Amino acid sequence: GSVDIGGRSLYLNCRGKGEPTIVLDGSVWSSGEEFRGMLSELSKGTRACFYSRPNTYKSQSDPVPEMRTSEEMVSDLHALLGKAGVTPPYVLAGFNFGALNLTLYAARYPGEVAGLVLNTPVAPGMSQAFLDLVPESMASASLPVRRFRQTWERYLRGIVPLADSPVDARVDALASEQQVLEVKTLGSLPILIAQPRSMVFEAPEPAIALKMEQIYFERLKFYTKLSTRVEQSVEAADGSTMVGPILKLVDKTRGK
Repeated sequence: GSVDIGGRSLYLNCRGKGEPTIVLDGSVWSSGEEFRGMLSELSKGTRACFYSRPNTYKSQSDPVPEMRTSEEMVSDLHALLGKAGVTPPYVLAGFNFGALNLTLYAARYPGEVAGLVLNTPVAPGMSQAFLDLVPESMASASLPVRRFRQTWERYLRGIVPLADSPVDARVDALASEQQVLEVKTLGSLPILIAQPRSMVFEAPEPAIALKMEQIYFERLKFYTKLSTRVEQSVEAADGSTMVGPILKLVDKTRGK
């Protein structure tokens, strides 16, 4: 339910019992609702939680007017877990943009985090690099080029197009990526990275799409250098098929 973190409330959903607690975080637009099915499965082995970030799609948390970064979102999550009495240790599972937030959480509160799962994570620095592929001087070249640049400019301001209407998540994605780039090490924290074999990006022309894929995988290497205990899977999975890998990492933190 709703938890007051000091003048405003955030929605938290937890199920199950046991340690460590799994904490899930998703894409820029995600209110966490896509994790409900996963929660039922994960909570059979331990306690599992997701929360709704403000301004996300159909969020049950109080909205905020200002632009925010991963730093503020990490502070929110830390306050929420504390106020709700959800005590560490945590296994953090970040999907897409949520990987940025939870990587930063592990850096800010290392004593609370037992493991980190990153599924198809946003690769720090990739968004600006994508935008640089089509500089502003090229924006008038054609409608597809202009739309490409506008899409990424909007994403960097936290505006994400959805089928029914755009979501203005008010997230400074560029600053968030830069904050995570400042993380130098997570020591020997167990990290599981689930990544796809390939990435398909929408672009004005195939050459740009190919370059985006190259940039993504090059930037993704950032995560592999954060710990001495990194395991990589070359097949990223959707929520339902990530249950097994997450619980496997939970067992690892328990020494099984």
